[in-house]
Amino acid sequence: MHERPVGRAELVGWLRKLVGAGDNRTFKLSEQAEIRLEIEALHVELRALTELNRQQQKAVEQLLAEVQGGSERMGRKDWVAYVIGATTSLVLMEIVPPLALLPVAVHAVHVLGHLLIPDANTATALGMLTRVRDGGAGDLERL
Repeated sequence: MHERPVGRAELVGWLRKLVGAGDNRTFKLSEQAEIRLEIEALHVELRALTELNRQQQKAVEQLLAEVQGGSERMGRKDWVAYVIGATTSLVLMEIVPPLALLPVAVHAVHVLGHLLIPDANTATALGMLTRVRDGGAGDLERL
């Protein structure tokens, strides 16, 4: 008997809201500042989780600078799609291992989720990502 992961429906709903968010307003200056600070914190966390060579480090720094700059010129929906693509490229180019991004994703959902979907329960997404990060990959497979 497969046990249904707690909050699966809520997480799927949250992810659908995130991907299909119709809100494409630009970020306020205060939100851009918050994004800038959190991207710096995410970069520190990523450096602590991975051992990148100089070329990989440069690629990550460039990508994070582009993501941060995107928050200044793109709407929310466009920026989310851009961030998803940028993160995927880090994995596809084998710059960052996929499992190293899980803690970063947990952090990002925790600190930036409210900017993207103000009425959504980011605690559900955060809980599921935390369980996956901590070894419950079965939760991710059952999504």
